[in-house]
Amino acid sequence: MLAAAAPRPVLVTRPAGRGAALLALLHEAGIEAEQQPLIRLVPGAEQDLAAARALLVGGRCTHLVVTSRTVADVLGPLDVPPTVRVIAVGEGTAQALRTVGVEADLVAGGSGADLVAQMPTAADGDRVLFPASSAASRTVPEGLRTKGYQ
Repeated sequence: MLAAAAPRPVLVTRPAGRGAALLALLHEAGIEAEQQPLIRLVPGAEQDLAAARALLVGGRCTHLVVTSRTVADVLGPLDVPPTVRVIAVGEGTAQALRTVGVEADLVAGGSGADLVAQMPTAADGDRVLFPASSAASRTVPEGLRTKGYQ
């Protein structure tokens, strides 16, 4: 019978401040791990963020869809009108939203596909504000358009 090989060390490349939970889990499992951020998160242009906040506060959208903790952090403290439904892709994003004072009305299962599947077909005039990375998957915006959202 062959002995199991020792686990190889793991390099965690998450952005600074984002790898602690993963590192802890790896260490608890007896796996040597080190964090070396290879990704740097940079917020969009301030005028774009201000425009997104203005759409939200000005009542020009019916839904705010947030698919990452980073977006919640970048949007910062928000005063979301009670007429806007807030949708989080998963529990981690919902927690990040709570940190900036926003409670999600719907928390999806953790993926863009889950989020789209859980959204009802749009009512007439439903408009979504979807702030996301320029590198984000097109799953959510394309799926929501298919369901009739603007």
